[in-house]
Amino acid sequence: MPDGCDICAGFDDHLDADSDGVPDGCDACPGFDDNLDADSDGVPDGCDICPGFDDHLDADGDGVPDGCDVCLGDDDTVTATTMASAPTPTAMTATRESGRSTTAGCAVATTRPA
Repeated sequence: MPDGCDICAGFDDHLDADSDGVPDGCDACPGFDDNLDADSDGVPDGCDICPGFDDHLDADGDGVPDGCDVCLGDDDTVTATTMASAPTPTAMTATRESGRSTTAGCAVATTRPA
């Protein structure tokens, strides 16, 4: 295929296992339709970590988008076991923010929204 018409350079444009119109070699979300993005965050719905919120916003850098972050300002990936081995416990105060439960300190086991 001429380079000017190549959809996905370096890959076969005719291979599209999920039939979303995006060749497999450039598919952002294999197995799902890359064109569906209900929250307009640039992440296809099938691979959206936090549906309804922008997956790219992560103020505390813990890998959990702000819209689904149960522990704003702290690392959601720290488990209760990790916190139990810490030399001093972290204060816990339940609050509500933007319709999602958060905790200050977050030294509790929490589950992320599905």
